[in-house]
Formats: sequence, structure tokens, C-alpha cells
Amino acid sequence: NPHDSHVLQLLAYTALVERSTGHSPPYGLLRYGEEHLHQIPWDEEAKERLFSAIKTVQTAMAKGGAKRNHDREGKCRSCSRRYACDERLV
Repeated sequence: NPHDSHVLQLLAYTALVERSTGHSPPYGLLRYGEEHLHQIPWDEEAKERLFSAIKTVQTAMAKGGAKRNHDREGKCRSCSRRYACDERLV
């Protein structure tokens, strides 16, 4: 199954396509390698999911930000923002 973060990123791109073109695409595609293709519908449920996630992030930012999740050392080690993080594990 697709990662939730990848689905949300795709939904954000789909929203941008809709807004910039004025046309609502029926779906977006996520591809993992050659064999794993996932069609993600762009419907009212998807829009609600995206805008709910945006509201959650905006609320966290307004309250002083979100705490980083450092439960996975490997993810922390390969993070693209690791160089600037004062909370990095390794």
C-alpha cells in the first residue's frame, strides 16, 4: 500500500493542478518501481483528507510547532534536514 505521506503529497499536487488549470483530475498516480501502480481518487473524501491534514499542520504551527518523531533512528539518520536539527539522534 502507498505510504500516507506519499498519498498526502500526491493529493496536494492534485489540488494544485485543479486550482491552476480549472479542471478537476479524477485521480493521481503513485508508482513504486515498475510493478506497483496505485490510482488515488481525487474526490470529496480525498479533498477532505488533504484539507484536514493542512488544518492540523496549521494548528500545530500556530501553537508553536510540532515535535519531531525520533522513534526511528534510521529515518533520522537519512533525513534531509539532519544537518540543521538540534534534536538528531545520531
